[in-house]
Amino acid sequence: MKIKKLLTIGLSLSIFIASCPISANALDKIEPIKGADKYETAGIIADK
Repeated sequence: MKIKKLLTIGLSLSIFIASCPISANALDKIEPIKGADKYETAGIIADK
């Protein structure tokens, strides 16, 4: 029983640690999209 808990915790922790750098790098690529009104903003998004 202890081995199953240890393996489960270890696997969960390793998955969490592996996913952290990916999510941290995603925040660097955010660029603001601003238009004069909602229609211009929608047009800018559509052009991408």
